[in-house]
Amino acid sequence: MPVWIIALFLHLLILCMAEGGSPPKLYFYAQGNLRDPHFLSKLIGWMDMAKSCGYDGMFYADSDIQKLHIPGSANHTFHRALAAMQKHAIEIGLGLLPLIFPFGPSDPIFSQPKWGHRLAEPLAFRGALFEVDAESKKLAHVDEFAGIKNGEFSDYVGHSFTGWKQSAPGSRTFVATTGCNSPGSCLRVGEGSGDGLAMQELKDIAPYTQLNISFYAKTQGFHAVQFNVEIRSLLQARSGQSEIRGRMGRRLSWWSLQLAPTQSWTRFEYIASSWDGETPIAIFLGVEDRGNISGRLGQVGDLYFDDISVTTTALVNVLRREGAPLRVYDAQTGRDVVEGVDIDHIEDPLLYQGGRFDTYHEAPVVRFSDKSSRLCSHQLVRMDYYAVNPVFGSGVASCLMHEGIFEYMQQNAAAVAANYGWQGFLLSYDEIRQLHNDEQEAHFASAGDLMAWHVLNATRTARLASPKAKLYIWDDMFNPYHNAGSRGTADDGYFLINGSMYGSWNGLDPNEVSMMTWGPCDESAPPIPGVPDCKFRSGLKFFADRGLRQIIGGFYDYASCPGCPKNGTAAAEREFRFAQGIANIDGYSYTTWGSNNENQLPNYDQMCDYAATLRRLHASSGSLII
Repeated sequence: MPVWIIALFLHLLILCMAEGGSPPKLYFYAQGNLRDPHFLSKLIGWMDMAKSCGYDGMFYADSDIQKLHIPGSANHTFHRALAAMQKHAIEIGLGLLPLIFPFGPSDPIFSQPKWGHRLAEPLAFRGALFEVDAESKKLAHVDEFAGIKNGEFSDYVGHSFTGWKQSAPGSRTFVATTGCNSPGSCLRVGEGSGDGLAMQELKDIAPYTQLNISFYAKTQGFHAVQFNVEIRSLLQARSGQSEIRGRMGRRLSWWSLQLAPTQSWTRFEYIASSWDGETPIAIFLGVEDRGNISGRLGQVGDLYFDDISVTTTALVNVLRREGAPLRVYDAQTGRDVVEGVDIDHIEDPLLYQGGRFDTYHEAPVVRFSDKSSRLCSHQLVRMDYYAVNPVFGSGVASCLMHEGIFEYMQQNAAAVAANYGWQGFLLSYDEIRQLHNDEQEAHFASAGDLMAWHVLNATRTARLASPKAKLYIWDDMFNPYHNAGSRGTADDGYFLINGSMYGSWNGLDPNEVSMMTWGPCDESAPPIPGVPDCKFRSGLKFFADRGLRQIIGGFYDYASCPGCPKNGTAAAEREFRFAQGIANIDGYSYTTWGSNNENQLPNYDQMCDYAATLRRLHASSGSLII
């Protein structure tokens, strides 16, 4: 290269640094649905505000964009509003970057023609036992688990229940003898600080067994941060930790108990998996001490439990497709039982009702086809199958290795790219909570290897559809200091992902993608009880060292430190400090997350202060973005 070109470049570089450098790119995040006739005006207002504050673009999440290739999936209101949003963006000079490939909660993918909800990611279940009934007309499931001890809480000494381990009997956990759901006694978790937990090991449950958990609960003036009834891996007792809290391993049930402050006895029920059998499992219930309620430490009011039951079940949410096979076989000989000959085709008619998966319903009945069945009364058979296990209500991720998924990706990316001159796309690999469970995915050695292969494939698919668009990816499933740090062990598993997430980052191509790195917190601050250790700056540095450029997903309507202000100026100051000195930080995204606010609504009031503060800090520091 000629010397004069090098000299000119250095001269311009010095000038830029003297003037504070190029300002950071500023984006904001919005989500909604343009089919709502009232939403467009709100979105236009946010866009205008953002542009007036100096923002460069908007990341926009809309499930109808993620179904744009499917004829009839959106109404005329959506298409008119989409065109209006795009026209307005051109008029004000604001870039648009839609979210595509929703591989976390994957509801849009379940509209894919031909495949639909069968593209959901299931869990594997093995060896469920059935008996032919006396009339040889159907199969009846056989519960091989003896059940939990004293689930009705009728046996006790003092305030200690037989068969249960408890936190602080007589001061946090109590025997209640009046007002119980059934005659006798029940468990009361009383007001106070510290854990209020009870636990019982579930012995002799086979691996890969579907569980049915049911119980009754009531409250009186109750408030607490963390309370639930959960199935977890049971760890060996660890020194320095309580006998119960210290034995809580990875959570295997992802159903959440929702209770009003005062609520009469209510029955709850859900399904879970016993997982792989490598570690014992247990049921935990009550209150974990996670912090402050109404200015007081710990729990306020009372929480009661009664009539707890754990049984085995089978075929609830059973899923049939390539990659999710079902096999029925004689329990003694292993001879196959044939659908359509010995028994009717097996399916769950209640799977995916009303466009959603549920956490429990009655299991389907397996009936005989006709008199040609070779099964005899009281004969025992076993069944291997796959079934959907939602998290937090109805949340289910799609599988990643089915032909229907690749059809979806190609068709949607092509349709979205052809619709408008988008500035870029945000590939929505975010909080994927079921992964590496179905038969096709198991060909990969680990969940991390699967993710690495898949994100590289997705990058190529998006690039083929839009050669010039910028591609961004949420960072959490690729960040070893975030969700990709999961080793998949009994004490370090991420939701219902089977195996380690290590190595998922190997599929990120620095020449093609940039990271949207979110969850800003102060790594230098003392740990906060009940909150995972902050490794935000470590994550930024990890990606920078791999040559990946980054946008910081910031604000999030919360302060990462107790007592810190939650306004836009304070958030910008913190995030600027967290990232200072790290290469390849291209900018920031004002990401308002409605669920972090009391009214559950996004808050754009701090957007301008956030932007102004970041520009001021970059200008005064001499930071250079190139």
